[in-house]
Amino acid sequence: MAVRVHLGGHLSWYDSDRRAWLDLDDHVAPMAYGEGLPGSLTPIDVAQHLAIPRGEIALVAVNGRVVDPATALLMPGDKVEFYPPIGGG
Repeated sequence: MAVRVHLGGHLSWYDSDRRAWLDLDDHVAPMAYGEGLPGSLTPIDVAQHLAIPRGEIALVAVNGRVVDPATALLMPGDKVEFYPPIGGG
């Protein structure tokens, strides 16, 4: 089962097809899930795989809850969402 990824705002520009939603399956994002146990894949790993600069990410949520992107561990079927900073003038 894949990890579902949402690229909010302009972050969809980092996907070659400009998709806001995509699935990372096991052959795209190497994971160590074992027997349904938490793996070693974090949201930061996903962002690096997608070549999204860390400075472009202001908020990360996993399954609807804001998380620390460097320490949260992803499981198969999780939904990870990335949001950029919002500026005004």
